[in-house]
Amino acid sequence: MLFQAGDKKAANELGLEIARQLESILAYFEKSDAVYAGRNSKDLFATLDIYIKMSAAATNPAFGDPSGPLAKRTQARVNALYKVVFPKMYADLKVRAEDNGESARRGSTAGRYATMLFNLQDNIEAIGIHYNLMKAPANTSPAVDNSGSMNLEQMMQQMDKGDSVFK
Repeated sequence: MLFQAGDKKAANELGLEIARQLESILAYFEKSDAVYAGRNSKDLFATLDIYIKMSAAATNPAFGDPSGPLAKRTQARVNALYKVVFPKMYADLKVRAEDNGESARRGSTAGRYATMLFNLQDNIEAIGIHYNLMKAPANTSPAVDNSGSMNLEQMMQQMDKGDSVFK
């Protein structure tokens, strides 16, 4: 609101303080075992959403301050999260799942850690897509649910393929 009111100085000052506080929450998830992010994913998603929303306001060329300190700081942090922090979390959860005898492959029945992995990946990527930080994946086919059964749309797609026995 301060950016929209034209007070870029106050907006940057307040934004930098809020960014510092949000970064402390993000740092908790970054420095903790990835399982904490999986168990507290709603807190991570909420913090990430607020942080990116604030970054988007600061970098908005129409009313923000794209070359200001808040924009520079938050953009650098968001880039680090998506390029370094989140891929590391995903890798850690994948190892944890495999060490626990779970398949970390989509389409299989997901165990505890694989479910955490998929939840983090899906929601963090959805947030990134929502804020145009990344493009939506080209593959839009419905995923198998955690029970391993197909939903109605998937069954209908299978029906279109025919039966290989009667060729």
